[in-house]
Formats: sequence, C-alpha cells, structure tokens
Amino acid sequence: MTDSLYSASEKQGLPPGTLVHVGEKPDVNARITVINYDAGYFEEKRVESIEDILPYKEGEGRTWVNIEGLHDISIIKAIGDQFNIHPLVQEDIVNTRQRTKIEEYEDYVFIVLKKLHHESNSLEIYYEQVSLIITDKFLFSFREYIDNVYDPIIKRLENGGGKLRSSSTDYLAYSVLDTLVDEYFRFQDSMDEMMNQTLGDCCAFENEWLDHHGMDILHTSSIEELE
Repeated sequence: MTDSLYSASEKQGLPPGTLVHVGEKPDVNARITVINYDAGYFEEKRVESIEDILPYKEGEGRTWVNIEGLHDISIIKAIGDQFNIHPLVQEDIVNTRQRTKIEEYEDYVFIVLKKLHHESNSLEIYYEQVSLIITDKFLFSFREYIDNVYDPIIKRLENGGGKLRSSSTDYLAYSVLDTLVDEYFRFQDSMDEMMNQTLGDCCAFENEWLDHHGMDILHTSSIEELE
C-alpha cells in the first residue's frame, strides 16, 4: 500500500485512523518551522524533526509549529504520538479531501479550512487544505505547499507590536484564520480583474469584427430586401 493516494476512495477497506496521504504529492521535501515567543522574546528556526520541538513543551512562552508538506506522514504521526492527538484527527490532516470543519477535544481544538489560489493569467481555480491544532501552549498549522502567506504574521511577531506577542495561542490561530480569509478577498479581486479584462477583450474583438464586416452585412441585407 502506497503512503500517498490521489483519491480518498482508494482508502476503502483500511481501518479508521490509518495514516495515508490523500492529495497531490509535491516535488519538495516537507518543511518544519518553529516560532517560540512571549511578550519579550522571539525565536524562529527550521528543524529537521518533531523531536527538536519537544523541549518547548516544558519551556516558556508559546510555540507555533508550521508544517508545510503533508505527504511526509511520519511528521504527522510524530506530532500525534508526542502531543496525544487523536488518530482520526491525524487521518483528517493528511486526507486533503476534507470539508471545512471545527472540532473540540479535551485538550485542543481542531480546524480544517481551504485556501484558494490560481495561477497568473489563468481562470483555473485550485484549493489547498489548511489544518490547525490549538492547545494551551502550541499552535500547529499544516499546509500542503510552501509559500510566504504567513510572512505578515511572522513579521508582526518579530517586531513585537500589538498584542499578538502577549496573547495566547488562540489569538495567534485567529490571526492565521484572518490572514487566510484575506486571501479569499485578494483571490476575488484578482478573479474580478481577470474577468473584466476578458470581457474587455471580447468587446474589443466584437467591435473590431463589426468594423471589418459590418458594412458587408448591411450591404447583403439590402440586396436581399430588394430581391
């Protein structure tokens, strides 16, 4: 059995909680970024494994762990084992065909949502699954792909302005959700601009066609009326 499938239907017959990545498999390795912070401290670094973040369980402040790339199921399993995450939640994280939802557990909140995007000069729409696990001291965010969508939040944490650095992980999760919602508006503006451009091109083509062929049509119609 492969550890990466394209369709959720291919999992038929497997026991609940089986970790199998469902979705497109990117060509890059998964990336783990750790940000530890409090009101007077900020640290950002890349780590190679979940074992590298275990010291933060007993440390000070709050910790944001951002995982980009869900095809490496060993990362998801390690988080589940070390932070007591339910197997069905782990399964939902790596199955990118999930619907948007929010679930409350005894020690954490689990959220699934979608991020929309499209390629430049294309009307084809793509979506990416984003999952969040919110605990008292940790925020785990899971993305399918690597990009810079969280850079504004990281910059705010680094600069120490506002209440983000002094607030709890649920406020950080709110900031992540707010950023992803803003992406919807940027996506809508981009699509509106492309649609307006497409309509403008169609109108320009129609006017150009009429300029070249309009008199011929009128002339042909006049001859038919005379006959």
